[in-house]
Amino acid sequence: MPVSLRDLVDNNNSERLKAMLSGTSVEEAELNRLFARAVDRGHNESILELLASGADINYQLPMGESVLFWAIQKGHTATSLLLIEHNIDKDMKTPLAHTTALMCAAKQGQVEVVEALVNAGADAGMTNKKGESALTIAEEAGHTEVVEKLSAAQLRP
Repeated sequence: MPVSLRDLVDNNNSERLKAMLSGTSVEEAELNRLFARAVDRGHNESILELLASGADINYQLPMGESVLFWAIQKGHTATSLLLIEHNIDKDMKTPLAHTTALMCAAKQGQVEVVEALVNAGADAGMTNKKGESALTIAEEAGHTEVVEKLSAAQLRP
């Protein structure tokens, strides 16, 4: 039975994925779906191969969320950091609630991701539809360390 690109992504077999991608023409839409699948599973090696093959780092999921937002929601810290390092749009808002990746990380108390986003230039002053910023969301969730990081970021010039 032949192995599909999807199987290789699901098993994080980046070596075979790279070989198949280099010898196959893959439509952009399929490449982006595979990329989102790799992000969903936290398969960083596959993510890197798919990006090298032309996947759009700013691909949005069917409900409009960025793959970074999804990685944060899934608790994939290493994947979130990888996407930030590869210059994903850090301030993309979800279509419905206008929530950013920074707000999502703040709500979940993901200090390392919050710090990486702030250091990469994410706008800590953005607000969602309710008028909440990442700082107010972190305060409401009781994530003291995140509050400290965001407060310090707002004091920087």
